[in-house]
Parts: sequence; structure tokens; C-alpha cells
Amino acid sequence: MNPFFFGSSKKPLFGIYHPPQSRAAKERAVLICQPLGHEYVRAHRAVRQLALLLSKAGAHALRFDYYGTGDSGGEGDEGGLAQWTQDIGTAIDELKDVSGASRVSIVGVRAGALLAVLAVSRRRDVDAVLLWDPVIDGAGYAALMDEMNRQWLGSEYPRVPNGDLETSRVGALGFHFTPAMRRELEQANLLSLEDFSGKRLSMIVSTEDPEHRALRARLDELRVAHDYACVPGGGDWARRERITATILPHQVSGLLQGIVGALA
Repeated sequence: MNPFFFGSSKKPLFGIYHPPQSRAAKERAVLICQPLGHEYVRAHRAVRQLALLLSKAGAHALRFDYYGTGDSGGEGDEGGLAQWTQDIGTAIDELKDVSGASRVSIVGVRAGALLAVLAVSRRRDVDAVLLWDPVIDGAGYAALMDEMNRQWLGSEYPRVPNGDLETSRVGALGFHFTPAMRRELEQANLLSLEDFSGKRLSMIVSTEDPEHRALRARLDELRVAHDYACVPGGGDWARRERITATILPHQVSGLLQGIVGALA
């Protein structure tokens, strides 16, 4: 693993590069777009394991933190969808430079999947995008974060009147979730996708969801090559009691192996 900063000096991004550990028949460069907020923390070990598995399979793998998150530069309220999709473009260019590859593949996890599709829909140097339990409707995701945050605060601070918990709308589960971020997120919906030509899309999910079927139907309309697999045993993302539960690699080993196999 090689940790480093990249991007501009004004907006440095922190990344960890995993070079290939074996010589594959066809080396690939894979960028991992991580979740946001508490889901980033929950998925951290699993994402790290995914990068290691990709490296062992002969791929160049890069995972990184968006601006204003993790170990990247910026304050927590300086991010947003426009900035984060720009960061993905910066990370693609960096991975191409580090690996020598002309084209890359993307793995997007939860909200990172939403960001990845928005960031690369018109790029011609991305050949495959794999979505892991993707957030498809930004407005629905924002509403879910609000509800989980309300429930969490209610359990942590039961004596606080419910009305006072409305101030939580500037944050969610201990992470910045400002009104500006929320407005950007609410406008994002993969079912409004207009162009995804020249790329293959794969979706691996831990639970069946009507939104997944709707996205597949939209991809059929756009004549985008895609495949889909349901591998149970994921992160239980919408369960309040799992908010602080780390997703251990062995719990999602089948899903991780499926991702590596799809990109091999």
C-alpha cells in the first residue's frame, strides 16, 4: 500500500494506491469510490479488503477520500456532489498516471456509486462501472439519513424535545450534511440518466430492491450493457441498530469476490 496526496495544492486529496501483486493476463486499473458519512466508517475495512483482493488479482487499485472528508484537505462543510464528482475525475486521471493504463474501471459503494455514475457518464476513458448496493435516488437517501439521524438522536438524547432535533438537519449521524449538500443530493437520481454509452455497468446488491429493478429497466431503455447479481449478507444499511456496526470483510466475502470476479 502506498498512501499519498494528489490533486491540487489548494484541494489535496488523500489516496492509497495498491499496486498489482501478481501478473494478470490483462492488468486493470480500478478506482474505488467510497460511501459517505457513517457508511464510509462502516465500510472502511471491507473497502480496504476489496482493494487488497483486486491487487492480488493483478489490478492497480486506488481508494481515496473526497475533498472535505476523511484525510483529504478541506473542512467537512466544503464538500458536495459537484466537488465530489470533480474529485472522482481527478482520481481517475491520477490512477491512469500511476498505473500507465489508458482506461480504468470504477467500483462505487452506496453513495459512492451514485457519484461515480454522475462523474463518468460522459468520460470515454472508463470502460466498466460496478455498483455495490448503490444509492439510486438522492432525495430518498437524504430522507433516509434524516430519519435514521432522528431515531439515533432520539435514542441517545431521549429527554430532548423532538422539535429541537430538527437542528440535526445540518448534520447526519455525526457527519456534516449541510442544507447545500442536501439540495445537491436531492437533485441526483440515476433513473434520470441520459447517456452511459461505451461502458459496461454491473450491479451487485445484498438485498433486492425495487429501485434496482427500475435502474435496470432504465439501462435497457438506454441500451447499456449491464449485469446484475444479488449476494445476500451485506451491510443492512437502513437499520438504525447497525449504524455503528463495522462491516467485517468475512461478512461480505462472497460479495467482494463477486466484485473482483466481475472486474477480472
